[in-house]
Amino acid sequence: MSTETNTDSLNADRFHRRFHAKAKHHYYRVMPNKKHHRILIWAVFFTITGIIAAQLLYPPDRALPFAYIDGERVAWQQENEVMTRAEERFQATRLKLTIESGKTKEYTLAAAGAHIEADQIAKSATHYPFWQRYIPLSVLMPRQYNSHDSVHFTSSVMEKFAAKVADDLNYTPQDARLQIKDGKLEAHSEKSGRTVDNKALVKHIKGTAVADGKTASITVPSRSVAPKTTADSLKDVRSQAERALAIPLTLTSEGKIFTLSPSERASWLLLGEDEDAKTVLRFDAEAFNKYLAKLDEEVGVPAGQTRITLVDGRETARQAGASGRTIDTAAVRAVVQAHVLEGTGESTVELPFHPTSPQILYNESYTATQEGLRAYVNDTANRYNAAIAIQQVGGNGWSADARADVSMPSASTYKLYIAKMLFDKMNRGEISWNDRMQGTTVSGCFDRMVIASTNACAEEWIRQFGRTNINNTLYGLGMSGGTTFTHPVATHTTARDLRTFLLGVNDGSIVNGAQRDRLLTALSSHSFRQGIPAGSKGTVQDKVGFLWDYTHDAAIVRHPRGTYVMVVMTKGQSYARIAAITREVEKIMYP
Repeated sequence: MSTETNTDSLNADRFHRRFHAKAKHHYYRVMPNKKHHRILIWAVFFTITGIIAAQLLYPPDRALPFAYIDGERVAWQQENEVMTRAEERFQATRLKLTIESGKTKEYTLAAAGAHIEADQIAKSATHYPFWQRYIPLSVLMPRQYNSHDSVHFTSSVMEKFAAKVADDLNYTPQDARLQIKDGKLEAHSEKSGRTVDNKALVKHIKGTAVADGKTASITVPSRSVAPKTTADSLKDVRSQAERALAIPLTLTSEGKIFTLSPSERASWLLLGEDEDAKTVLRFDAEAFNKYLAKLDEEVGVPAGQTRITLVDGRETARQAGASGRTIDTAAVRAVVQAHVLEGTGESTVELPFHPTSPQILYNESYTATQEGLRAYVNDTANRYNAAIAIQQVGGNGWSADARADVSMPSASTYKLYIAKMLFDKMNRGEISWNDRMQGTTVSGCFDRMVIASTNACAEEWIRQFGRTNINNTLYGLGMSGGTTFTHPVATHTTARDLRTFLLGVNDGSIVNGAQRDRLLTALSSHSFRQGIPAGSKGTVQDKVGFLWDYTHDAAIVRHPRGTYVMVVMTKGQSYARIAAITREVEKIMYP
């Protein structure tokens, strides 16, 4: 037994020596002869191996070191940070539109019907495929992304926007006019107008829109519009105008005499066309009315002011002002026009007058009562085209609403309803927080939807849950038909329904337990705090919504003197306006 063991040991020792010798032979046959060259090769090998290992471990949810979005570096930022910044840049992006030889006006990119897919932008900054990680130093390769690829437009809204731009920037051509200069009758040169080419404008904005937070200057596509009357056409009517200027005319009022000069009369003449398209001399009623308005300052009597005091929308005092008088413009114009153009009537005209009512001024105030709150909410909703719904929780239990049943585009406030649908699925065991979705987890998607307020995850859940099913679930919770996910343009809701939902979140009747805590934490964690949070003295858990020219805020407010739910939905207003409304509401509820 001992002899066999020694033999096996001896054979093993020979095998190891032969293997070591062959390995050493092959190593030195492949490697350089010089030792420092071999050290250099091993150093390079371990360096490359270390780089690849580091790249394989690079976090998948962080922007790469040299990732740029519209030229702004976003290195190391998490996806939610990139998405929030993308939303902020989008909201700050403006369009400066200028029509050739005409006006300039600025609009927000959102007002043009645009919305941004911030998820796409975040993915572009964090996208680092597994195969690329095996390429040494690939993590340092620059990544450039243009937000233009993530800006999308709602066609119907953009068409309305183009029509509005046309109303704002179109300018009509100016016809040639007669005037006195250096004692001679001359023609004022005509000017062409321009009209916006709506279709070309839509195409241009879609092709160039970038949500980079800057102001983009765009020359609006437009067409020239020629004036109907040119200076050359004055030749045939010049003699008629000279005769009109030669006719004397005097206006009188209670002993005051106003003799009109040729230059003043010339300012009331303009050119027009008759039924045969022939140029004729016409009377410029607008210019004459301006003259009489200036004259009225001297011979008229201004009306006084009637001051009305309103408390909670009810009149409590009135101080009546005196009536005045003003020139009867229509009567004077008819007489003067006939005299200048036709030579009829007397050359002296006594000015007639008609009485004017005093100006009414309102002094509004609101008491610290439920009646005062309701009066303020009603007046504010009508003044700012807003929908408002308020309910105190506990305390006095005051409530107030105005236009609260008006259905309008919900913007991102609809994501509150999606959160409820998601929680119901979880309670039935159909979804869990750790399920994979949209390149992250359900938990990550929830934060994107509620905190960053991006759309991709919410839209995917709408697809999964079904729009009609979502409607039916919400109606079962007491929401009205004004809330609908099947509207042809955008999801709609009402201020009253959002208030109902948040009251159910607050008292746990709609969302409860850990899910309620998760939702309230998310509503406290976002960066869009310029609305109700900026105007309140309390702690605010809110969901904002901004789409096109709609700006909304729906909140649970924990004021030092009581909790209340408040929803403000506006069209054409700002978050600064919502903050101002919040301040006034709290002055009334908690004086």
